[in-house]
Amino acid sequence: MMQGSSIAHSTRRLYVARRLWLTGWLLCVSGLAAHAAPAAPNWATQLTPLERRAQADILPLTLHYDISWSQWLQAGTVRVTVQPQSGRANAMMTAQARARSIGAVQAFWPYESSLNAEIWRQTLLPAQFDLTQIKNGERKTDQATYHQQQRMQVESTLTSASGRMKHTTHTHELEQIRDLLSLLLFLQQTELRLNQSLTLLVQPTDRLYRVSLRVVGHEARQVFETTWPTLKLTVSVQRVTPDLKLASYPKLRQATLWLSEVERVPVELQAELRVGSVAMRLRRLER
Repeated sequence: MMQGSSIAHSTRRLYVARRLWLTGWLLCVSGLAAHAAPAAPNWATQLTPLERRAQADILPLTLHYDISWSQWLQAGTVRVTVQPQSGRANAMMTAQARARSIGAVQAFWPYESSLNAEIWRQTLLPAQFDLTQIKNGERKTDQATYHQQQRMQVESTLTSASGRMKHTTHTHELEQIRDLLSLLLFLQQTELRLNQSLTLLVQPTDRLYRVSLRVVGHEARQVFETTWPTLKLTVSVQRVTPDLKLASYPKLRQATLWLSEVERVPVELQAELRVGSVAMRLRRLER
């Protein structure tokens, strides 16, 4: 009897242990399912992959732009610098952009910003970026990190002119998200053909936008004292909502971009905004 009782007791303990293990496993699976990334929307599967043009190389360069508003009022300046890094088989690049308002525009809309990014040389996708914007005494910082090129998280801090601070976090489980500087490199390095359309997912700050471009022709474009052989592209933008749907972007009515044929850098951007027309024109290119 003692032996039978011992066997029965051991059997019950084994049964309880198995139930506990099964319950724990189910809870683990349920938890993983609850935190699994939502399925990517259909439009996210239609993004244009990188197709490098023949013999394209990434060289150090600095671009100086003037920004004008309503075709005549000088509004600001932008400086962009791209610097490939040595070491690690040149795996990483750094890029910076600085922008500020000037002149009469600065009097009623004081603005300055700095953007620093690290970009993978092989994929031209960002590894991280830091953006600081100061306007009308308000300061906003966005610090984005890209995890295995499939998950982006951006920490934002908004500091009002009175010193009050607000922190937010946005996470996007999507592939091929590009910041503005990696977008610039993508256009420089990818193959572009007449009538070709490109669809890109762009994150200029802490929000996502779907940017559609179409190569519509070749044009000799005079910008300041230089006439550039260019590719002319039309640009349209849609907002990506928090539930990953596409919505209109009424702030931008239409835009046209001219890329130099040889260097493949923007030499002019004309945009019709809700507040008027804005132009960004290349003043100087330094190699």
